[in-house]
Amino acid sequence: CGAIGCEMLKNFALLGVGTSKEKGMITVTDPDLIEKSNLNRQFLFRPHHIQKPKSYTAADATLKINSQIKIDAHLNKVCPTTETIYNDEFYTKQDIIITALDNVEARRYVDSRCLANLRPLLDSGTMGTKGHTEVIVPHLTESYNSHRDPPEEEIPFCTLKSFPAAIEHTIQWARDKFESSFSHKPSLFNKFWQTYSSAEEVLQALQLLHCFPLDIRLKDGSLFWQSPKRPPSPIKFDLNEPLHLSFLQNAAKLYATVYCIPFTEEVRYS
Repeated sequence: CGAIGCEMLKNFALLGVGTSKEKGMITVTDPDLIEKSNLNRQFLFRPHHIQKPKSYTAADATLKINSQIKIDAHLNKVCPTTETIYNDEFYTKQDIIITALDNVEARRYVDSRCLANLRPLLDSGTMGTKGHTEVIVPHLTESYNSHRDPPEEEIPFCTLKSFPAAIEHTIQWARDKFESSFSHKPSLFNKFWQTYSSAEEVLQALQLLHCFPLDIRLKDGSLFWQSPKRPPSPIKFDLNEPLHLSFLQNAAKLYATVYCIPFTEEVRYS
């Protein structure tokens, strides 16, 4: 339910897809939450939707466009660990699979499932101002896995912000945080700090846990917080903890360096 997904759902609502009384159902799934940066291109979302699930919010917005549409929203990632939900029976019930994914690995996986269950696939994606669509029909066209995209150089923003699941995600998160905090010139740093701060990051983590407590469950009864999603664990600052104190001291030195303020290596306690 990102930029392309929102447009797809809007088009489905206007076309009357999934409105038949006998049958018809749009199933949409997205594990991500809405971020402020999404609002300039994901047009089913508004500022009051920030930190709410994309799939549920997009489904509600789609129903406002066409109240006759039948739509089932999930918070699951489509991957081998959710094959008990999106199994062969699920795929064979679908007339068509439409993807609006943000990474090659997920595209390859869905393509393989569609090929195995002989389901047509419409794949689409964007990168900056460039866009791509591809219609894949088993035994008629080549599949997505038949060709190789260049290796991905960036990790999707939503993955870093809400549900980092791999060690490279946490490394990239720390790198982005360091660069945005300490690599800016002083003139840019003031503007940056007014709109983005470490306190805001902690509040986002706490808000995420408030919206999705550790024991919350999905519609099928499974826990929301299960692999690959890991709940954040905000750390309470403790001045007596050497690691916390060292972090504070070194952050102060880095800020001093950004502002060209001289400092000594001596540490004083009051």
